[in-house]
Amino acid sequence: MFELYDEQARRTLFFARYEASRLGVRAIEADHILLALMREPRSHAGRLLLTLPLPQIRKELESNRTGQKVDTSVEIPFSAETKRIFQHACDEADGLAQSYIGPEHLLLGLLRERESRPSIMLARYGMQLEGARERIRESYAAAAAGPVVRSAEPVPKSAVQAQLEQIIESANQLRLSLSSDPEAVLRVHMLLLELKTLKSLLDEQQ
Repeated sequence: MFELYDEQARRTLFFARYEASRLGVRAIEADHILLALMREPRSHAGRLLLTLPLPQIRKELESNRTGQKVDTSVEIPFSAETKRIFQHACDEADGLAQSYIGPEHLLLGLLRERESRPSIMLARYGMQLEGARERIRESYAAAAAGPVVRSAEPVPKSAVQAQLEQIIESANQLRLSLSSDPEAVLRVHMLLLELKTLKSLLDEQQ
């Protein structure tokens, strides 16, 4: 099912599973896909999301916590809604003549699931399917123009700050788990991914 997903899209699914586990739910929902997309600020989707008030969006999404954290050994399935988003993402990739599925197609797939909570939330902040799709087309065109033309708008410093805050949160969770929790390995892996993302953002600021 996921053989056409690029590295960033696969990482998005990894983050979505982590978010579902952290929030104590038994299925990976559209909420967790959006939370995961917010962790990839250098992707086409991430750059679109940077134009929105991400801390507020994250706070709203995380208010849906339902219970205690789910252990990573427990299999968490994709919900029916999320599976529809995956199909929409595949259709969006085909429509944009792409041979792979990236985070941007997952974002468009999420927006196509118009009754989902994240889609309604994004629409409230001004992000609609048609506009997002056009922005992604423009981003593709800019990237194809080569290194002389920047492939996207510069990452704002506020995005770097938001990424730092996410790393601090992960570090605090790691600190709490090291004493007895074997999940420390997973949390260290998460932290390393976020540090690599931060380094890329900082490099771009120079």
